Amino acid sequence: MSILDLGRGLLLVAMCLLPADDPAQPDVADQQGAAINRQDVDQRGETARKTIHYRNLDFVSFGSRRSSKHWVQTGQGVLVAVDDGLQYDGTNLYLSLTGDLVAVDQKTRTTKWSTGTGGHWNQMAIQSVEPTDDQSKPRIVVALKSAGGDDAVASVVRYDFKTGSRLEEDVALPEGKFIEPIAQFMGDDCGCDEPIAQLITDRQAWLELRKKYFGSVANELPRDDLFDDGKQVVLVLSEGSTTNCRGVKAQEILQGEAGMVVRLQKQTYQSLGDTPTVRPYGIIVLPRADGNQYVIEENQQSFKGGPPVWKATHDFQLDGR
Repeated sequence: MSILDLGRGLLLVAMCLLPADDPAQPDVADQQGAAINRQDVDQRGETARKTIHYRNLDFVSFGSRRSSKHWVQTGQGVLVAVDDGLQYDGTNLYLSLTGDLVAVDQKTRTTKWSTGTGGHWNQMAIQSVEPTDDQSKPRIVVALKSAGGDDAVASVVRYDFKTGSRLEEDVALPEGKFIEPIAQFMGDDCGCDEPIAQLITDRQAWLELRKKYFGSVANELPRDDLFDDGKQVVLVLSEGSTTNCRGVKAQEILQGEAGMVVRLQKQTYQSLGDTPTVRPYGIIVLPRADGNQYVIEENQQSFKGGPPVWKATHDFQLDGR
């Protein structure tokens, strides 16, 4: 056995021992014939929508604990452990326990193609893409998804069934355009022992909250001269007492007719030994939305390097302008 095979075996054992929640029911394409809106975003932040229809031909959902049933060989000649797979048009498709997508010829048992995908996917489907103006017949793709629960929105990645080449990634985006915050601040030493989430709409409320929770770092935060009543709002969030987090930061902000979607990413890290208690926070100064709704979403993805899994955590409704 080579060192590479030994390393993969150790990784396999570690993955099988990791506890995790059971994934949601298979919904890579949600329902047969479901329409998935893809957002194409240019450098100016404008969005152009086009609707692409995917239809599930077959799918499999992997449980929280996976165990190998046999081995298949990647295109590089490395044996990888697999469990349940899919069959279509003379090809067996597997997502290995070490994150390899492998297509094997059913008759010859030889590998047609393989590609590394990472270990964060727990659903796989074979899908038919409806013909568009530039193709005469449906295209077959292999779709992978990382399920994050009933209310979470996850990214889907697709590969060409014949070649294994990765296609453009579908990222679930609300309607609207990307915008930048007016300012944002984060840290790990606020005065909040319990989690808080507030949307501040006037100068006086901001000054009171700033004094109550952020006295130790007040000089680093926006003062009342940055807050223009009626034109700006301030989103204040804190995790309360926790560990291994430097703060909370807005990763994406989309503004549409109904309001704004603010997607947050916790700035977490790993540590060894004693982990001191911190109180991470994020303060995001935003323009007043065209609508009166502010939806806050957090990335629920637990695997490092995995696609974002967005889940709404707060919904603020402003009364009037």
